Amino acid sequence: MKRLENYISIFVTLFCVAYLGWDLVPKRASHEFETGVFGSLPVLLNGRLKPIDTVARNALLIIHGKRTFKFEDGENKRTMPAVEWLLEVVYDAPAANGRKVFLIHNQDVLSLIGAKKDDGKLYSYAELTEHTDEILRQAVLADAVEAQLRTPFQQHAIKLQNQLALYQKLQHSLQHPGATEVAGDLQEFMRVVEPGIEASTKRDRGEPYDEEAFETMTRLAAGFIAQAGHGFFFPVPPADPSAGVDGWRKVGDAMMMAADEGGLPPAATAYADMGDAFRARDPSAFLESGNVFAKWLQKNHGATARKAGYEAFFNAFSPFYKSMVFYVLAFLLACFFWLSGSNPLCRAAMVPLFVALAIHVFGLVSRMVIEGRPPVTNLY
Repeated sequence: MKRLENYISIFVTLFCVAYLGWDLVPKRASHEFETGVFGSLPVLLNGRLKPIDTVARNALLIIHGKRTFKFEDGENKRTMPAVEWLLEVVYDAPAANGRKVFLIHNQDVLSLIGAKKDDGKLYSYAELTEHTDEILRQAVLADAVEAQLRTPFQQHAIKLQNQLALYQKLQHSLQHPGATEVAGDLQEFMRVVEPGIEASTKRDRGEPYDEEAFETMTRLAAGFIAQAGHGFFFPVPPADPSAGVDGWRKVGDAMMMAADEGGLPPAATAYADMGDAFRARDPSAFLESGNVFAKWLQKNHGATARKAGYEAFFNAFSPFYKSMVFYVLAFLLACFFWLSGSNPLCRAAMVPLFVALAIHVFGLVSRMVIEGRPPVTNLY
């Protein structure tokens, strides 16, 4: 027993190294598409540039209550990271709409959507769609009540409506929901925009005009206008890096201005190519399009791209969670030391304690670097 105690510090040290090193070992993607590059692409939301990974994690947390989503894949159960879920939401609406991701606890709200007792608490967007009018009506009625006087039903009705609104905004963020060949649509819009505007002018004057150009431009422009109005975040960076956050735009806005600016924005082209590759189940084309855009960002918005990449790493590394694990391990070893009085256990407890402190400090410093100020708020 004494001999074993002498080796416990070594065992604890090896555990700490293995636990930390696990995140540094390249892992096989849990999805057929490599999402690392996509998740690290920067977007603007709530006045802060952040990676898509952060947007996905926070959105899934609001809708599902967790930053991962578990579902049955055939006979197996699989955990879908937030960025994979968002990828499906923006690029494959039929599949995403069928995922039971909306978590509903309140029994009155469950009754509102016609759910039975044994139906569970998870529902898909497709299942909720037929009840959206009633959910909205109840949310509007509840919103008229002072917040402190709202019943649990009213609170959860507002919460569900906000979740549905967020989901709809996410679907409009990179393309118009239901679009199938977005890259082709962008090229077609650039081809017809000038003759379409000319046709619109002649039409207003009552003169003969090119009906095909006018109708094509109107149809495509309607989708871009919907994107501009309903999109959640701003994924298109300015051509001039000095423009700052004010220069970031939604895809729809960028497309409506593309004709005046002389060409398609690289971001719009990249996200369209990634979407088409995703729907075609072509992982190599998806990754290639992401890498091309990532290189453009490094060249033209290097500081923003590096910071977004660092934040994506920070999210995956989860320093505060890891430090908590080591704090708990140090506490348990300290408890065993107090009970046994064994000095080797005391020395062993110091190893995870110092590791936890180091990771905790790293997390706090990283938060300050990411936010650009002391960590007095969260990252979202």
